[in-house]
Amino acid sequence: MIPMMNAKGPSALGNHSISIGAAGGMVFGVVLGLFFIPVLFIFFQYLQEKVSKIKVVVPTNENHVKEFVHENA
Repeated sequence: MIPMMNAKGPSALGNHSISIGAAGGMVFGVVLGLFFIPVLFIFFQYLQEKVSKIKVVVPTNENHVKEFVHENA
């Protein structure tokens, strides 16, 4: 995308439009994936716990995961 943004010549205007939109979409997708989706997960988990009155236990490290899987296996 970067070379298309810096293109010079007769068809550069079209390349600029396409490359800026594509690069902006990729940046937006990364920001969405890093910040917005985890916040939504926490929010919906909170709502589920509030509605169902059941506490969801999420293991925090590798030792707990092994114990958790072993107990339920």
